[in-house]
Order: sequence, then structure tokens, then C-alpha cells
Amino acid sequence: QRARIQMIKSNPGDHRLYHASFGLAPEILRGHFSQFGKVLDVYIPKERISGKAKNYGFTTFEADKGVMGALAFGDQHEIGGVSVAINRAGTRPQRGEDEGDGGGG
Repeated sequence: QRARIQMIKSNPGDHRLYHASFGLAPEILRGHFSQFGKVLDVYIPKERISGKAKNYGFTTFEADKGVMGALAFGDQHEIGGVSVAINRAGTRPQRGEDEGDGGGG
């Protein structure tokens, strides 16, 4: 019998940072984190009832290089005059197609 070789495709959801957002616009976060690698998505969840942005979010990079570069820079980043804590995020849960990207563009 021939051994089967499985190719493991990298899931972009595995290349995510968790960060505080403190009212920072997704465009500001994207601009900052793009210095470490290609940013695919910036997602800031919203409160279900009020629709206000929560004080945390996730940035997804095309490759792990972006995550590693941001973490090597430090666990606190100065973004738009705000000290923002970052950490590697867990695997991204599946979202419905109609949920959008939280305004991350």
C-alpha cells in the first residue's frame, strides 16, 4: 500500500493577534500592524445591543511572519498615542458570511 501524504494548508485564522483597541479605528490598527506583514483583516467586535465597538479586536495576517514580527516588537505597542497590549490569538472561529469584517476593510 502506498502511504498517503496530506498537505496541511495554512489557515489564515491561525495568524492572528489579539489586541486592545480602546476606540482606535480599524484603519489605524491596520496601518500600524502592516509594518510587520500583510494584514488580511482587522476585526473589532461590537456590543449586540448598543452596537458600540468593544475595547479589543483581532488582526489577521497573511502569514505567521506578521504575528511573530509584531510580538518581537514587544507586547505593548504605541498606536495613535495609546499603549496597546497584544498577544497571539487562538484559532479564528467560523463566522457567518453575512457578518462582515467589523468595519476593518
